[in-house]
Amino acid sequence: MKKGSLCLLCLGLTLVAGASAAAEPGSSGLSRQNPGFGRAGSWLFAVEGSVASTGGEVVFGRDSSDLPDVFSIGLHPLLGYFILDGFVLAARVGYDSTHQEDQSEESSSSTTVVQLSPGYVLHIMEDLYLLGFARVGMLYADGESKSKQSEYPHESGTENLGVVYGVSAGGAMTVGVSRGGWIALLGTWSGASLSTTQHSFQGDIDCTNHADTTTSSFSLDLNVGVFF
Repeated sequence: MKKGSLCLLCLGLTLVAGASAAAEPGSSGLSRQNPGFGRAGSWLFAVEGSVASTGGEVVFGRDSSDLPDVFSIGLHPLLGYFILDGFVLAARVGYDSTHQEDQSEESSSSTTVVQLSPGYVLHIMEDLYLLGFARVGMLYADGESKSKQSEYPHESGTENLGVVYGVSAGGAMTVGVSRGGWIALLGTWSGASLSTTQHSFQGDIDCTNHADTTTSSFSLDLNVGVFF
């Protein structure tokens, strides 16, 4: 066999071997070209939650006073389906509850949010991704407070109903190829346009007020979930 023919044979065997390795389902080459996270026809699920309890004391010289004891809990699950590679259509449901109490007053509030959240997942390298989501939906919140002082009794209640919206962006890390777990840190800007109704009761006097409220906030959110 001539030297030129031998070189062509070696080159052909090398190309075949490389193509076979790239075609293996578990190879790193396939996971880089077509990662499981973000693949069309797959699902993702995540939970963002928080529990907090605060309290304390303020001292002014020889005088001191207790800060209100505040306990809050929040739970925000997310379920999404990738309609195309990288493009996800998701739904978010959020519930937050807060209870606050001091020597003179006790109050509690709860908030429920339902949002549609389309987004995009961009594969950067290996198990690292960039994520972006838009959010739009409805919010309902109510709260009440009661005085603990019998000489000045009063009660009040507040209801909020309106539209919430926002955007989130950040990075994610995954474990697994076709299915596995993921964790993401997202910066989130949120806004709301609410109709507020406030009831106040003091003795035999009942006062009701209505107002339009606009709010905005920014937060860092940690999401932990699975994809399959």
